[in-house]
Amino acid sequence: MGNLINEEIYLEDSEIYAEHLAQQALGPRIMSLELSSKCNLHCLMCMRNAGIYMTGSPGEDMDMDIFQKLSEEFPGLEFLEVAGFGENFCHKHILEILDRIGETGLRAHIVTNGLLIKGEIAGSVIRNKIERLS
Repeated sequence: MGNLINEEIYLEDSEIYAEHLAQQALGPRIMSLELSSKCNLHCLMCMRNAGIYMTGSPGEDMDMDIFQKLSEEFPGLEFLEVAGFGENFCHKHILEILDRIGETGLRAHIVTNGLLIKGEIAGSVIRNKIERLS
């Protein structure tokens, strides 16, 4: 009888381990990306505006096709961290991006200076349940 109990426990552990492996096969669960290298400020202490990082470029937005493919290419993705040298709310398609985050159910953290979070953008942040702004 002792062996049967051990076999049941082993079987249960095997099923838990198999489930764990299946989840790992889905790819990364957390992704960090930069939506825009544009910024609405020109802070002297920011690396974007200092030393070797000064390019004179106004910055660029991530291509929407790339952003839209992320959830398709990484079905196990659970958490999106949006950061970088730019102000992510400067992206010309930020409302579409926020809606896409909401549609996929991703948890999201967006690094921002906060100055653009008003009106339509503020409503979209709330509606799409953006978990954290900093």
